[in-house]
Amino acid sequence: NIHVDATDDLKFLATDGSSVDLYNSDGDFIQTIYSGTTITGFDAFPDKRTIVISDVTAFKLVSLAGKIIKTISNTSGYTYPAVSPCGTKIACVSVSGIIIINLDGEQIGTASATGVNPKWSSDGKYLFYNENTTNINGVSINNLSNVKYSLSVGSSFFDLSDLILTSTSRSC
Repeated sequence: NIHVDATDDLKFLATDGSSVDLYNSDGDFIQTIYSGTTITGFDAFPDKRTIVISDVTAFKLVSLAGKIIKTISNTSGYTYPAVSPCGTKIACVSVSGIIIINLDGEQIGTASATGVNPKWSSDGKYLFYNENTTNINGVSINNLSNVKYSLSVGSSFFDLSDLILTSTSRSC
């Protein structure tokens, strides 16, 4: 299982489930950033120098040099971390659904009772996620100013400009 996240024009990160490795744009291995027991996802912070890694025990904030900066407590069992565009929140999957935590591990919101693979919109107002864990074509979009509003679509394409009508000026 390979999960790839671009960190800049020249490098990318990938995991095989037991380590997060840094590669150059040609796919040549540079170094291992982190080794763990079971890695269930990672995401880069906006500075592209720090990543959050989800392993079996907790989320870890790790520099690209491989130094553990912080272990976020209360995150055992959380998976699929997604860092907000401003770098102050993390959306992730827990047993109670997709939740939003701060960098201390406190739950500050619930985006959905179900779903996987959350991703933030570039302005931090929306959270995109796969609603159906068995169907990768099911995508949901939640307006974070009103968590009850969501749109589910199948495998069809849609224009996001129609959805922004319900957004607020609040971001991140």
